[in-house]
Amino acid sequence: MVLGRMKTLMSTPAGLDAIVDLALRDPIARSRQILGPNAERLWLKRADDRPQRFKWKIERLRHEFDSELRGLHTLTDAGMPVPDLLSEGPSHFVVSDAGISLAQLLVRLEAVPGKRTTAFRAAGAALGRLHRSGFALGRPTIGNICWDGDEARFTEVGRLSSGQSSGRKTAFDLIVFVHSFMTKTGRAGPDLDWAMRAYRTAAPEKTWANLQAAARWIAPLSYLAAALGWLGAKYPELRAVPKTVAYLRMALAA
Repeated sequence: MVLGRMKTLMSTPAGLDAIVDLALRDPIARSRQILGPNAERLWLKRADDRPQRFKWKIERLRHEFDSELRGLHTLTDAGMPVPDLLSEGPSHFVVSDAGISLAQLLVRLEAVPGKRTTAFRAAGAALGRLHRSGFALGRPTIGNICWDGDEARFTEVGRLSSGQSSGRKTAFDLIVFVHSFMTKTGRAGPDLDWAMRAYRTAAPEKTWANLQAAARWIAPLSYLAAALGWLGAKYPELRAVPKTVAYLRMALAA
């Protein structure tokens, strides 16, 4: 354990240290699933300290690890929904499994729309509360938000901004969320609508004004995406840009 961080580190389950020690003998994988003492799914995250050809790459990989761990501590201290931090060392940490991602929900539970609706509403509300608390995630895609049946949790926090993040950053978070949905599905849908409604209820009042400004900034990108339409089949992210802009305009007008 790293001293000075006991505030956010959950009690290490009995037997976990031995499991982690054994897993750390394996070749380095930046993220891998392990089974806990009660056969529960956990995730072992490691700093990639292997020799690299370029020094800047070593520094970047270490920075990514440190940023992720720092983000977990910060959001846990603030009461934000992230995976539980169960064990920590100089170059590794272990977190609880956060469930199924929203992106996977769209594929695996299409026959149960009620569950999807609940998960997306929870995700929108959680993102709104996070913004109201002065944070911005940087990349809250539907693949980086998971649903465990009770709570939506943020699983990618390495790009966290704190200290009353700017309106531009929070607006960008929301744009990223909508764009990731459009990339995955190719169209808007009730799940996204519910997430946006829940977000607007929980987010700071100024957020909608910030989003209006951000929508104007990205509007020219829709024309660029249309001009490069022949790349759309290969790059669904590009094809999703004009749909994202159109959806945001509709949501802002509502």
